[in-house]
Amino acid sequence: MSSHDGRNGARSPEHRHLGAAVAELRELRGRSQAEVADRAELRRSHLAAIERGEVDPTFVTLVRIVRAIPASLAELFELFERRRDAAES
Repeated sequence: MSSHDGRNGARSPEHRHLGAAVAELRELRGRSQAEVADRAELRRSHLAAIERGEVDPTFVTLVRIVRAIPASLAELFELFERRRDAAES
């Protein structure tokens, strides 16, 4: 079985929800992908792939992203859980 579910290149619903939460948090703080990627020392294309749910970011990468936004992991996971719960309803 593939790790991709076939919708828009996303790996799983969890990857989509996490990516959307990263994008939402970044946008709430008024940061561009390029700015956050630069501050997190990531390629912008990698951050974009995370936001689309196409890659499985490591914990360290998530820490670097939230520090670059700036935000907290708690805020990120709260947004993730809201998106996941809404999708399950």
